[in-house]
Amino acid sequence: MGDKAEQNADLLTKHAFENDVATFVRETLQNANDAKVDDSDEPVEVYYRFESLSGSRLEQFLSDLDCKLDDDEVGLYDHLRAAGDVEDDRQLDQYLDHVEDEDELLLLSVEDRNTEGLDGLETEDGTNYTALVRDMGRSNKDTDEGGSHGVGKTVLWAFSGLSTVLFSSNPVRETGGHQPPRFVGRALLPDHRDETTDQLYSGNGWFGRLDPDDPEGRYVSMWEEEASDRAESLYAHRSVDDETTGTTATIVGFRDPTAEQFSNSEELMATFRKSVAEYFWPAIERGNLEVYLEGPEDDDAIRVDPSDVDSVRPFVDCFESRDSPDDDLETRGNTVEGEIEFDLPDRKIGDDQQTEPKGRLSVYAKSPSPGDDGSRLNEVAIFRGAGMVVDYINMSAAASYGSDFYGLLVAGNARGWGERPLELADGDVEELLRTSEPAAHDQWKGYKNSRLQSTYEWGCAGTVEDLTDKKLRKCLQNLVASEVTEEGGMIDSMKRKIPRSGTGNKKKSRSVQSVRSSEAFDVSADFGYRDGSWNFDGTISPEADEFESWRVTIEIVSLGEENNETGDIAIEEFEKDGDVARVNIEDGVLVIEGDASSRSVDISGRSRSFGDFDPYSGRIGRSRLQIDGNVELGGES
Repeated sequence: MGDKAEQNADLLTKHAFENDVATFVRETLQNANDAKVDDSDEPVEVYYRFESLSGSRLEQFLSDLDCKLDDDEVGLYDHLRAAGDVEDDRQLDQYLDHVEDEDELLLLSVEDRNTEGLDGLETEDGTNYTALVRDMGRSNKDTDEGGSHGVGKTVLWAFSGLSTVLFSSNPVRETGGHQPPRFVGRALLPDHRDETTDQLYSGNGWFGRLDPDDPEGRYVSMWEEEASDRAESLYAHRSVDDETTGTTATIVGFRDPTAEQFSNSEELMATFRKSVAEYFWPAIERGNLEVYLEGPEDDDAIRVDPSDVDSVRPFVDCFESRDSPDDDLETRGNTVEGEIEFDLPDRKIGDDQQTEPKGRLSVYAKSPSPGDDGSRLNEVAIFRGAGMVVDYINMSAAASYGSDFYGLLVAGNARGWGERPLELADGDVEELLRTSEPAAHDQWKGYKNSRLQSTYEWGCAGTVEDLTDKKLRKCLQNLVASEVTEEGGMIDSMKRKIPRSGTGNKKKSRSVQSVRSSEAFDVSADFGYRDGSWNFDGTISPEADEFESWRVTIEIVSLGEENNETGDIAIEEFEKDGDVARVNIEDGVLVIEGDASSRSVDISGRSRSFGDFDPYSGRIGRSRLQIDGNVELGGES
């Protein structure tokens, strides 16, 4: 390339994630799961095979990989050293030094089976080949699949100490009359300059055969016997017959870029096993996915069983009992079921695809069984139809109502996995949540999500945020709440949620100095217990002078003896004065939404009535008015 050409630094998208082993597992399994052959009854199979090279085998491998046609030509090693001098984190230099000092190189092949493979010509757009190998940052996936941003594949290069990945594939569809297998490789380096010749080189390096029709002399895919021989010489061949479709991606010089020291294959396999189980147990238990691990010294691959991983087993047990829930959690190991209903946001005007008015999520809670691992106690695994656990949400606050638990939040197409039939709205929920996921697919993100907000109408951000926060917490509170009796009778469920604490001086009304608000708003409010209810009255306005929209939630939170939050008290009535777009009560929480013309709102309201209790008897306890919100300033949010 010429000196005046744009020079590209290190691959930016490979820094888009927290590049630990769990991230690598999530991205590679998700990509394989999404590539399942349409209408196939066979599960996707993924094999992680480690191969350690040293001595003469390493020497021969590096010679074959270097691709030097003669001694005067610049080979891969020379490019790696030159690129290492300009790389942001100098990991290329560090890994090359490690290989030379320790005489060891670790290969990891990720082989998927019963998947579509790398179909498509070299220059054809929108194919599996271009999506995985050629075009960074692009995706060709459908709306019901796990990934969508097109940058997750960059973990393959991020975990390569030589930033080089080799591909061997048997595509399900014919490509240009070629017969499988297909072999191609790619190195993604910073643009760099050869110190000897002062020649400036592009960081894009290709492995394959020289294309005689390309004026720039680019390398393209090999096919058939030539591809098979080349892949085998580089330990990148598929370990299955040619009738089984799929792709094998071999990471050259596999290492954990977040680790201070290079891990051995035994340590890596233990981490892989746990990560596979923790994040893909839904797909595995559903029968959609099988995952195997094979170390350098193993004769056979070992299948990952999520139930063998202590931290995962309680969630698997909960999942397996979801179709026959119990009435309560009083017996150890019982599972109970709940449901979250919410208003589905409309898609933007002009989109032909409209949503159902209401969406639903299924919530399950299982009480601990004897011997259950407690590392994820009171956490909720959230997932949708892709079968990957997006995140584990800590819901310890809900457990204070009664039982400890292990929870599931099952959304979208995953709701139809058991005996419950799918509803039309489940597909809309699937697409909404998929759109809300950032590049790492590790949360359902509402605020500061331009992709979501450019697809759905205003208010979608708050809707998504509430699903794994307020709405999930309220549903779990009802599921795990202990039954409490008083003088032989049942205490009303709302009274049951109020902790007994504190007294005050003997006045008919007690004002509590406990109003907590968001720093994004100017809030002036009074809050206290009067006439059998908690009451509030105040003014709320955004701090910013200019904004596009804003949203505020007001809720009453009950407090324990150490000022810890122990539950919520439903708001039942409100009055407002001010030009705001919308005010309503959702599951006991007051929601206020304003647009660019909404400068402030005067708002008052009260909780449900607690009857004629003496407010100083200790029966009412202490509470706080919680005001949270978000202001959209415009531009990239």
